[in-house]
Amino acid sequence: MLGLWLWYYRYMKFEDVEKARRGYNEKRSRLRTKTVLIVVAAEIALVALFVAINIRTFQDVLQNFGSVRPMVVVPLLMAMIFLVLLPIIFVKIILAVTTRKELEQYKKAYKGYFVGRELAKNFTEIRYQHEAGLDKTVLSGTGLIDTGDRYFSNDLTTGKYKNVKFVQADVHIEEEYKDNEGDTHYRTIFKGRFMIFELPKKFESRMMLSFAGEPVDGINRKTGKVMRRIETESVEFNKTFLVHAEDGMEALYILTPDFMERVQELGRLHNNQVSVYFVDNKMIVGINDGDDVFEPPSPDRPLDEKAEATRIAGEINLVTNIVDNLKLSRKV
Repeated sequence: MLGLWLWYYRYMKFEDVEKARRGYNEKRSRLRTKTVLIVVAAEIALVALFVAINIRTFQDVLQNFGSVRPMVVVPLLMAMIFLVLLPIIFVKIILAVTTRKELEQYKKAYKGYFVGRELAKNFTEIRYQHEAGLDKTVLSGTGLIDTGDRYFSNDLTTGKYKNVKFVQADVHIEEEYKDNEGDTHYRTIFKGRFMIFELPKKFESRMMLSFAGEPVDGINRKTGKVMRRIETESVEFNKTFLVHAEDGMEALYILTPDFMERVQELGRLHNNQVSVYFVDNKMIVGINDGDDVFEPPSPDRPLDEKAEATRIAGEINLVTNIVDNLKLSRKV
């Protein structure tokens, strides 16, 4: 199936994306007219029924407007406002449901043409599944990354660049909390992407470079080693990243001045919302920038093919830049 997808990408055209976009808009336009007429008719009937039921109250308000208490007028006004807004809400819901298939076709065409083709240009052994995501256990299993109470992921991409295998996916993590009334809500603690690079060297201990936060599990359940806060000789690096490691000597071996400068540069490109984790033979990079990298723009307007290709290429090049700048393909 994945092989067929890659084969399909190579033969897609920009016209396929525009055709899917126009198909979505044409169906939405047809349905909008019908839906509005039906909803407005229902709205008129509903308002008429509401007025008929409350006719005496309306008459009292009109006859004694100056002396009517707010407790009588306010509920009537709120009810009328709700009845006016109700059709707008219904129209949006109906259109979203009835054009869901066409919207997915547009997304699939967009990602196939722009994302799929760019991936095939830059990487080998590439596999891309826009509906699949990074399994939660991959991150939680490190004992370093908080995967929250609700976890979502898509745009799973695997491949190889300069013999470095990588996995990338968009990830959205939320944690649960209760307000003063005891009602449950969720707040976003991570929205961005995780990239996992498989390195030629296996690390004997875990290390975490984070712009904020502590390791989830400070004790390695496999080895019994404890995560401890350490500081490097770089004052600027210490201001940007909190460093936690199980083995201070190995951490300092990895954190050479050149490596730290390149990690700082990566952080500057993303408002310092970058964390780096070293586990086994993997380096995991999390970028918490609130972005959903491969999502297409709204289908309401025609696409600028050149601008979209440039944007997607820039997002994809982040993987190649990390491998090149951090020199991850080196065997030492």
